[in-house]
This record gives sequence, C-alpha cells and structure tokens, in this order.
Amino acid sequence: MRENVTKLPRIRVDDVVTALGPDLRPGAEQVGTDDAGLVRVRVTAEGGVSAVEIAGRFAGVDALAAAILGAYRQALLKRMAARLVGDAAPAPAARRDDAPDVTDERWLEWVRDALDRADRQLTAMGRARPAADEITGPGRYVRVRVAGGVVTDVFIDAPHAAERSPQAVAADARSALDRASRA
Repeated sequence: MRENVTKLPRIRVDDVVTALGPDLRPGAEQVGTDDAGLVRVRVTAEGGVSAVEIAGRFAGVDALAAAILGAYRQALLKRMAARLVGDAAPAPAARRDDAPDVTDERWLEWVRDALDRADRQLTAMGRARPAADEITGPGRYVRVRVAGGVVTDVFIDAPHAAERSPQAVAADARSALDRASRA
C-alpha cells in the first residue's frame, strides 16, 4: 500500500485554488492561468500585475504571447468577480426628475427623445475611438498594446526572447503588463 503512495501525482495547493475561482478574501491577489497551465499571472486587488510565471518552453512566441494574454485576462476576470461578490448590491437607479409618469400622454415622446440622445452619444463615442498605445518591458522582449485602457495584444520579440530564459521573459511581461494596467 505504501509503495503506491509515492506513485501518486503531486498536486500543488496553488494550482487547486487557482482552478476554483476568485480568491474572495479582502485585498487578495487573483491568479490567472493559460489553458495549458504553463503561464500564471498574478493581479493585485488594485489591478497591478505582481508576477508572471512561465513554466517551460513554448512552441513559438505567438503561442507564448497568447498564453500570457489569456492568463492576464483570466486574472482580471477573477478580480472583477471578487469585487462584485465583495461589494453590496448596487442601488437601484434613481428616477429622473424630468421623466413624466407612465400614464402621462407625454411619456412616449420623452422615451423617444431619451433614446435619440443615447443614440447620438453612442455614435459620438464610436467615432472618438482612442488610439492604441504600446508599452514595452524594460528588457524590450515584450510589448503590450493598450486601447481604451484595455490590454488588447501581447507581442514578443522572437530573436531576443529566444536568447533569454523563461524567467527573464516573464519578468519583462510582468513589467509591461503592470505599466499597462496603470496607463
């Protein structure tokens, strides 16, 4: 019986906790992983990036870039979920003073005007798309594209990254993502 115990796979507690969902403790960091479990990104409660870990080599820089972005997005989703669970239910929207009662004959006209105003605002917002910025890590192996405050892409400089260890690329990714989170 005891000889079988040594053949069991080792399970890390962090791996189990990461798979369960967001850490709901106040101020807790959230951990995101890529689909293969080879990249882990830690996001602080404030939204900064405290760590990026790369376990092993990837088939190519595009796969590694996609894994970093996927893990980062998962950590951000967990952060949002933890904040939503931790916050009280949102207060119901206040009734606007200029809105007529539903029984008032002017109500339908007011609704149409409100929808027209909303449509104009959304159209104007669509035209005023923010330009994308690129933020580079200090080692210049990893670039992160940010548009409208959202990380949209991760790029890795293949020739430089191939000469570096996974830990060096991870440190560069952590720095670039952390700077992007504050942009």
